[in-house]
Amino acid sequence: MDEVTLLNIHEASKLLFSIPIYVRSLKEWHEDYLKKEKEYLDRMEKNWERAGAAMPSSDRSQHQVWFNQSAQLWQYNEIIGFIEIRCHGGFLYGFLFKSPAKRYSPSLKNKRIELDLSFEPPSFRLKENHNMNIQHLVSQIVKIILRQNKRLRRCFIDTEIVENILPILDGEKLLRTCSTNTEDT
Repeated sequence: MDEVTLLNIHEASKLLFSIPIYVRSLKEWHEDYLKKEKEYLDRMEKNWERAGAAMPSSDRSQHQVWFNQSAQLWQYNEIIGFIEIRCHGGFLYGFLFKSPAKRYSPSLKNKRIELDLSFEPPSFRLKENHNMNIQHLVSQIVKIILRQNKRLRRCFIDTEIVENILPILDGEKLLRTCSTNTEDT
């Protein structure tokens, strides 16, 4: 498919949900955060020692509060892309949006995210009304996108929304909705 066709499908389709792609997992972020917090507090303690005194525990707590207030949160701040799961004409599509940066890092300066049209988005026909089939198709879409984008394999795909939304998604209504929006266009 050419880019114009892909853009037309993207525009005509209905967004079900987006799956965020992070530079690193929450666990990795937390480990790095604790390490930086310890380094900061140790540096403050050394400043007190150079001045010839021991840092009071109340000052240590105050420095810890200052560090926590200035720290950047993981959620929404380390996103480098996302996968949109959309439906159109009885098909589920997976569109990838990602940062055009050469390297992904937690301190990524260019936060711009664009639709990646370098490959045809994976799509599957909705044949059954069964919700487990939809869950399987979404996981297949994510796997195909990861296979086609090797740089994303080191990133963290936050599938929590998939695990929370898909069990309550009504497969029959979704199939009707995805089938009817072909008539709308």
